[in-house]
Amino acid sequence: MTDRAKKLPNGEANPKDLTTRIKVLAPAANQEISDTKSRPYKVLLVCRDKSSQKWGPRWMEQYGMRTALLTEPGQALEAARSLMPDVVLVESQLTGDSGDKLYALLNEAADIPAPVYVLCMSARDLAAALDADVFDIARKPVDWQLLGRRVREAIRNRRKLIELESVRASLKEAVGIANEAREKLRTSESIEPLTGLPNRVKFNELVAQAMGAADRDETQIAVFAIGFNRFRLIAEAMGKRPAELVV
Repeated sequence: MTDRAKKLPNGEANPKDLTTRIKVLAPAANQEISDTKSRPYKVLLVCRDKSSQKWGPRWMEQYGMRTALLTEPGQALEAARSLMPDVVLVESQLTGDSGDKLYALLNEAADIPAPVYVLCMSARDLAAALDADVFDIARKPVDWQLLGRRVREAIRNRRKLIELESVRASLKEAVGIANEAREKLRTSESIEPLTGLPNRVKFNELVAQAMGAADRDETQIAVFAIGFNRFRLIAEAMGKRPAELVV
């Protein structure tokens, strides 16, 4: 966050300013959600099949999705990192430069969060894709009308999950700020910011507690008063307000 709480003279955050940070979280979260909703749906289709090249982009467009078509599997990882698509569709037989299945490479890449759909030719391809734990599978010949609907709903659900995580993160931060502000306020009511020692009210409270304990234990307590010469002048020279003296 760019907003920072103002500091007290002793370097601590001002509790009143801390609470204002909570108000910034809701607009920030709403803006992030708005940006997610307004971003167009993007699909990366990696295939060499002419039918898929023809009908895939057409049906994706019918459902409001933009399709980037790629025929060279060796460029798929770079393209996915550059485009950051919402979904990647890839033919099962395609391999990367290393010889590994392309869908497995895309699925395992930590910097490519898009779900991977695999277009399978046979039951063997389907079983291998399932073992790779890809997001979803479509059997050829592909029903692009049906697959387009499935992809669109998957993107919608994924974006809703991202929105929910954004709200949860903002709520967690808001709770943390509220707890911080509450602790600062509690401390400011009982502690002198200049010395870090109990103020007059807290001092009287501590003495009362000690006297109660002494009465129960049939013991005694002792209170020492220590004075500092020119303490007020020193505080003023440092630009800090004088502390509340307890004696």
